[in-house]
Amino acid sequence: MTHREAELLYSYLYNRQSFLESELVSFQQKIRLRKVDTVDCLELIILIERSLAFREFSCDVKNLLKVR
Repeated sequence: MTHREAELLYSYLYNRQSFLESELVSFQQKIRLRKVDTVDCLELIILIERSLAFREFSCDVKNLLKVR
């Protein structure tokens, strides 16, 4: 993997993780302002799981490509 490819990979991983985390924070702030129902809880679970799954995916990709 070239230096440029590694840079692009890191940029993608960082930007995607940042997006998922900001989406999660935004949703948490929205549900604070209203009564929470079961759908809100499920949406929150999905957002948390997406973020955790992507973090795990990122680690796996880095390990497979031996990039740190």
